[in-house]
Amino acid sequence: MRPTPATLNRERAALNGFFQFCFESQYIKTIPSLKTAKVGYTARPGFPCEEYKRFKNHAFVHISEENLNLAVKYDRILFYCYIQIIALTGMRPTEMKNMKWGDVIGLKFDDKGKPYADDVHLRVYGKGKSRELIPHREVMFTVIWLYRTYQDLASFSPDRNDPLFLHQDKTPFKSFAGQFTRALEACDLVRDYRGVKRTPYSLRHFYITEQLKNGVDAYIWRARKTLWF
Repeated sequence: MRPTPATLNRERAALNGFFQFCFESQYIKTIPSLKTAKVGYTARPGFPCEEYKRFKNHAFVHISEENLNLAVKYDRILFYCYIQIIALTGMRPTEMKNMKWGDVIGLKFDDKGKPYADDVHLRVYGKGKSRELIPHREVMFTVIWLYRTYQDLASFSPDRNDPLFLHQDKTPFKSFAGQFTRALEACDLVRDYRGVKRTPYSLRHFYITEQLKNGVDAYIWRARKTLWF
């Protein structure tokens, strides 16, 4: 995959620093000239609040369709949980994929093995780093619903080392791309106002935008990336 102009410019800046050091240390006689890549407006598409609500509501309503095959219902519940967790935490889809049930801090179980919680934190891993999220309270109920879905529709309880999203045969979900695209198409939300195609990363950008609208300082967001409500 070809690097983006922004990535090339970051690497150019690092190389310039290295060449400057080499020049000052007399390892080289001249500093090579590196061209700057032109960077256009490359912001990933998000969702305005009303469009996200329409998208989320579509996913939720389709769980309760009449005469729905249980396997299809199972997949739709997992998809709804997937979009809600990203949209209400701001985590990256890759971080979601890396999450295991042991990374859900605060999840408890009663005498019958049913999950409950007073509060949850989420540990996530991505880009070679780990961090802890303190998510919207609604995420707690979403995580509990997800766990109960495994118990009620797939007859198993996930282990702490199991990925967060599992098929009924307990193999990991590799992607929700198909369901995501079909839901966007059904809601006429495939592209944003610029004509840029949405991806699951758009859910993360929805979260970031909502945080900024709610008064969270942009510099705090960039520094912490672990916002809470």
